[in-house]
Amino acid sequence: MDTVFSLDEAPRATFLRAIMQSFHPTYICLWSYLPHPSHCLLNLDALFREDDANQPSSSLGSFERRLFDEYKQLVFNVENNISLVPGHAFNNNILFLELHQSLLHTHSSSQIQSHFYAAAGIQSVVFMGCSNGEIELGFSEVNMVEKMRATSPFTSMAVLKNPPPPTSWSSSSTNFLRRRPGSAQLLHMIAERRRREKLNGSFQALRSLLHPGTKKDKLSVLATTREYLTKLREQVSELSHKNQMLLEAQSQGEETAKSFVNERFTVRVSHAPPSINGTEIIDLEITVRGEGSLMADIVIRVLEFLKNAVNVGVILSFHSIEQISPSSLVSRLRFRFSLQDGEWDESGFLEAVRRIVSDLAPTYNEKQP
Repeated sequence: MDTVFSLDEAPRATFLRAIMQSFHPTYICLWSYLPHPSHCLLNLDALFREDDANQPSSSLGSFERRLFDEYKQLVFNVENNISLVPGHAFNNNILFLELHQSLLHTHSSSQIQSHFYAAAGIQSVVFMGCSNGEIELGFSEVNMVEKMRATSPFTSMAVLKNPPPPTSWSSSSTNFLRRRPGSAQLLHMIAERRRREKLNGSFQALRSLLHPGTKKDKLSVLATTREYLTKLREQVSELSHKNQMLLEAQSQGEETAKSFVNERFTVRVSHAPPSINGTEIIDLEITVRGEGSLMADIVIRVLEFLKNAVNVGVILSFHSIEQISPSSLVSRLRFRFSLQDGEWDESGFLEAVRRIVSDLAPTYNEKQP
């Protein structure tokens, strides 16, 4: 069985297909051992049932296949490995080690590995230890070592014990050594596989946060997450603005009311943070001292003005706040709107709003006792 690890890609693929046809496993993995200082098993080659059957599938493949691809990327440290798989058969020179479903969960080395076993319906896994690594075969039934031996001692087991020989020992040995990565390349491979494992874990965490009905493929997860984040940014911006207005209203209190003893009203504008698409946002604040029932007339007139004003885009929000002081009632009206492209005459805009309020605000004196 050790010879398979030194085969070229084409004869190695022939060997894997022969195993698949002889024993009908769900999948096969070849784990190649990388010695000191790494002491780990890396996937050299693999074959999944869907690949061998040439079954049509979507561009992303089945769920089981995607988990299998993630499983193949794992790196297994076999130093001080007491009972975890893969690695246990290799460390202890066990030719055939079969674990049933009840033991696979407790002896698996990774959560991805356990998820793959469950999704693919694996009932037993046979691990075959070699000096160059470990061969793993997963099955949807149990007691496979006995069945493998009983299938055909002269053909099926010969496939395992006598894989296709290399063309020559010298050329095969040279190719095997050439394929074995150096320490720098090995570190890069391990880092890359750990990065992918971490990335897959991040996607899994994102999937758990999304609505149950959301598609779970990575493209849908990214698109949905981006949409949620955009909405959250808009909501945070709006809540921050409302909070700012409430804090301003609370802090001014009596001081605001006293400042209007000699003034009927004030009109001012301020620039709010721009929207996500860069549109300029304006806040218009009108403060009036006097009869609160008149505020409805002022609101209607100002909304009509904004609707027809040049460069005013969409009216985004409106708020009304009333404060009672010892001398009078102070009402605040806040309008938020967007600006269209073009120059905005702020001074002319303020003057027009002042005229609107001035036409209505003086009448409150007539209603005072």
